[in-house]
Amino acid sequence: PYLTVLLMKYFIWSCAIVLLGTGIFLATVEPSHAAESCTVTSVVSGADTQLQGGGAASSANVSSYWTASIAGAPWVWESAAPSKPSADQTVSFTQDFTVAAAPGSATLLIAADDLYNVQINGTQVAQITQADTFMQVGSYDVAGALVSGTNTITVTATNLSYGGTYTAEQNPAGLSYRIDID
Repeated sequence: PYLTVLLMKYFIWSCAIVLLGTGIFLATVEPSHAAESCTVTSVVSGADTQLQGGGAASSANVSSYWTASIAGAPWVWESAAPSKPSADQTVSFTQDFTVAAAPGSATLLIAADDLYNVQINGTQVAQITQADTFMQVGSYDVAGALVSGTNTITVTATNLSYGGTYTAEQNPAGLSYRIDID
């Protein structure tokens, strides 16, 4: 009860986003900015993610190797399992989204098995050329690449085979991302 009252009191004076029940504090707007919008919009991998060239991305079979976790952003790939686990496979994903006004801040959180290159509206905002990015979440400031109106994120992800002969369970493939826009 005390925490609820404290949160209610704080919320009256500012805008806060709290993961309820966890005590994790994510963002705040100071009282002097309380009249401004304090809505954080998230764009996530998932149902709205398309394969470049057509078709929807599929939910990827989540691997126990993947220790990177992005809340609310499911892992996707061209199919539930990689179609070519014994060969390097590159898949491009796109997602259109709308931003009402130029954002004050925008952060991309991303993980992939294995490599990724990210563009927003044709501007490269992130690139990882080393393997094992499924073990940690990359974080990038992308506010400068966003425009008021329609925006497009394009992620090109590569699953590496390392020259071996693998099953889809031995060499899974996936991509997970979220953009938080404020």
